[in-house]
Amino acid sequence: MKVVGVATASEGIEVAQEMVREGVQLIELCGGFSPVWAGKIIEAIDYAVPVGVVAYGPESIDSMHRLFS
Repeated sequence: MKVVGVATASEGIEVAQEMVREGVQLIELCGGFSPVWAGKIIEAIDYAVPVGVVAYGPESIDSMHRLFS
């Protein structure tokens, strides 16, 4: 398992490409990545490995807002 933090979603593209070059078999994106960014990452790695996205439910909206405000 490898965990990489990024400051912006766009940085995830380069990180994902590097992970694929290193031979990772699966990428799981945190809930900070929207479905749009997940799609951009999937395309950027040319569908080389499965990419999943964790999602935060509506009950987390207030705490996520406090975290990122």
